[in-house]
Amino acid sequence: MPAKKRNRMTEIFIILMALGVIGLFVFGNGGEEIELDESLVIDYQILEREEAHHNDVRRYLFHVLVEEPASYEELQHTSIKIVEEAKAELEFNGFAVSYYDHEEYFGRLDYTLGQAVYAPYGDGSRVDEVEAGDYDKMEYFWSLRAKDWNSQLSEEEVSIWAAWFDLRQEINQAITDSEPMEEELIMEVEGHDFPDSEAITEEVAEQFEISPAEVEEIREKNDVWIFMNLEQ
Repeated sequence: MPAKKRNRMTEIFIILMALGVIGLFVFGNGGEEIELDESLVIDYQILEREEAHHNDVRRYLFHVLVEEPASYEELQHTSIKIVEEAKAELEFNGFAVSYYDHEEYFGRLDYTLGQAVYAPYGDGSRVDEVEAGDYDKMEYFWSLRAKDWNSQLSEEEVSIWAAWFDLRQEINQAITDSEPMEEELIMEVEGHDFPDSEAITEEVAEQFEISPAEVEEIREKNDVWIFMNLEQ
């Protein structure tokens, strides 16, 4: 199921980029020029390099796993490091880095630690106004998220959340494709089928040998973590 989710994410990204618009290029902070400080670059792993080119306009999105707790400032300098290394290898009109703190989030969510964008005048909708590689006209735009790392989910908790997410996606896909699915996992509302969240929770709880209440606590904890941004 994650593969199907990944394909839909890629299609959406390419469509939006082809139009020159990514919502995350619009919201956040930019403007000031920051000089790279190597001491603030954290350990990271590039999970995937995504391309969204249209005619002569070349755009890249790097999905990056952060391998240690990172501050907002550290994510900024890590982004600059990634972009500078990409400049030595590629020519582009726009570049973005999406950050995750657990690999399980990749392919299921757009990011957990936010995104950094490097584009003409800090605006991703203006990528067609410059030539690829014309970096003198490009600026950073920050949509990063500062976290209280004491609230981060453990590897086991993320695995439980991912199992719940994947099962719900699987049921949604089965309903869309009119494929058979266990009836107890589906609820009917006004003649339409929907995933039964309570039944999914019970199924995941049984799989991990914990209580349904614990599954719900993990899901709530995950929601808080994903949307947490101490910079706001």
